[in-house]
Amino acid sequence: MSVQAIHDTFAVMAVVALAGTVLMVLSRVIASVPTVRFLDGLYRVQLPLAAVVAVTATLGSLYFSESGQNWLPCRFCWFQRIFMYSLAVVLVVAAIRRDRNARWYAGVLATIGLLISL
Repeated sequence: MSVQAIHDTFAVMAVVALAGTVLMVLSRVIASVPTVRFLDGLYRVQLPLAAVVAVTATLGSLYFSESGQNWLPCRFCWFQRIFMYSLAVVLVVAAIRRDRNARWYAGVLATIGLLISL
């Protein structure tokens, strides 16, 4: 598989993840309507799904840095990666332990990474 094909696959996965995030936020906003129970069905898979997204982002980052024609990240990209790599470990452990309180410390890591990216 070529580097461009892998890049395109990761791009499509990012768009799908973004669409899912927007759908969940919109569901939360309109959750006051009693007939909307979309998030109830996702409750059990939210944490493993977040872990899969973080691990996929980490593996993609490592692939493109090492094997993907040596695309070197900038300095700020490394700072973002520090938090993404940590987030992948935290979310996998939280998913295995089914620790619903992981949102407090995973949220901090994600927020710091977001602030760096801005």
